[in-house]
Amino acid sequence: MPVNGECEIDAECEGSRICVVAMCPEMGTCEDRGGAGFSCSNDDDCANGLVCHEATALCATPKQDGETCGGNVEAQCELGLACRGESKDEMQTGTCTPFDELTTAGQGEICDLDAGILCDPDLSCTVVELADPPVFRCLAIPASGGTCGLGIPENCPSGEYCDLSVAEVLVGTFESTCIPLPASGEPCVDRDPFNGILAQCEAYARCDASTGNCLALRDLGETCSSNELCYSQNCENGGCAAQRACQ
Repeated sequence: MPVNGECEIDAECEGSRICVVAMCPEMGTCEDRGGAGFSCSNDDDCANGLVCHEATALCATPKQDGETCGGNVEAQCELGLACRGESKDEMQTGTCTPFDELTTAGQGEICDLDAGILCDPDLSCTVVELADPPVFRCLAIPASGGTCGLGIPENCPSGEYCDLSVAEVLVGTFESTCIPLPASGEPCVDRDPFNGILAQCEAYARCDASTGNCLALRDLGETCSSNELCYSQNCENGGCAAQRACQ
């Protein structure tokens, strides 16, 4: 569709235009992506070369190598750069840094994600000591059912999680055991790896908030109670439907 043509999804619009819906369930209209300063909800709402500013929800130019970034104040970095040294909780900005310039640490060495000190591949940046700030070290991923700690990425093999909460870490417990993520039909497990609670289930399953149990992802036409339970991420009238602009 050309500009101002009626639409339901972005794919119906010409070129890079998007389908904008003023009020559901009305049809939308095809419009050009927003320029700098336009309201947005994600990067796709913005013109090529712009990002949706995480703090202001306005289209903005991403920050370049060496520029100030993040911290819930500045825009995020250009693709391929990491915002080194930022702290969103403290509104502390960082500096855009190429990934190949970030420091990496080996097994047993200190790591600090905010400072850009990452672990070597196949290691987990795991809390090992309560201090101000807490001390993290790069630890190996244990075998299935092995001893683990609370880390990023998960200090357990794929499909398992460390049965350890932030509350336990705060009282001095730093080790637990890797156990399988709950399967479909089993109660969800709440995870709080330092930033918000994440309900986790096995691969291709999601937590059903209405029951508190894990459910396998649903195909088009199958029953659902929320968008998260559908492969299409769109639950309409109790059934999984194709993705539409009006959610």
